[in-house]
Amino acid sequence: MLKLGSLLKFTQRFHQKRAAEGHKFNSCVDHSWLSEYHQKLLYKHVAGELLELQDLCFKNSPCQGRYIILRFRKLVRELEPEASKVIELFPLILCDSLDELQEH
Repeated sequence: MLKLGSLLKFTQRFHQKRAAEGHKFNSCVDHSWLSEYHQKLLYKHVAGELLELQDLCFKNSPCQGRYIILRFRKLVRELEPEASKVIELFPLILCDSLDELQEH
C-alpha cells in the first residue's frame, strides 16, 4: 500500500512537471507556483475500495509481492497514465497475478 501511495504521488508530480514545462514554453510568464498552491489530491481512498484492495493483496502470496510491484512499475512507465488512473492499474495487476497462480 505504501508503494502504491508513493507511486501515485510520483505520477502526480510527473504530470504536474510536464504540464508546467508546457506552460513555460507557451507563455512568457511562469505562473506554475499559483497552480501548485491550489492542487488537490486527485484520489481519495473509498472505504470499500480500500478493503477490496487489501483483500486482493492478502490473496496473493508474499513471495509474489516483488513480482507484482515490478510489473506495476513497468506498466506505469510504459503507459504514463494520469495520476487518477494509476490507482486503477494496481488491482488489475493483482487480479492477473491471482489468475496466473490459479493456472499453475
